[in-house]
Amino acid sequence: MRRQWLTGLIREVHTASRQTYGSRLVHVELTRGMDIVVSENLVAEPMRLAGIVSLPGPAKVKRFKGVSTADDLVHRKFPYLSPNKLWVNYITEHPSPRREGVLLCFCLQPVFGRSRSDWSSRGGLRTRTGTGRV
Repeated sequence: MRRQWLTGLIREVHTASRQTYGSRLVHVELTRGMDIVVSENLVAEPMRLAGIVSLPGPAKVKRFKGVSTADDLVHRKFPYLSPNKLWVNYITEHPSPRREGVLLCFCLQPVFGRSRSDWSSRGGLRTRTGTGRV
């Protein structure tokens, strides 16, 4: 009797979520949103029996054993104690607010000091000095 009642509640929560919630999120909604004491397994079992499924999650990255993604040119050691010996950079991509494309931001930072040079496609080159920036 309780499982039939619980299956009805699970269907309501699943439908209210536009059929996107899986057993974990349905469990959270039942326990925190509706104050119903129920375990996650007790939610998963009626969902499986009733054929209630969620949307697939984010795509998983496939890792291949023994295949290196990039050469380690510094051997993961950064012992440089003087300026201009080792610099690191990173690139980030941001969507344009008006959907005109993407904005690429480049950052070049020395391992030794705290200064960094930023470059974006609009602003040009600028140098910043400060702590707490990476």
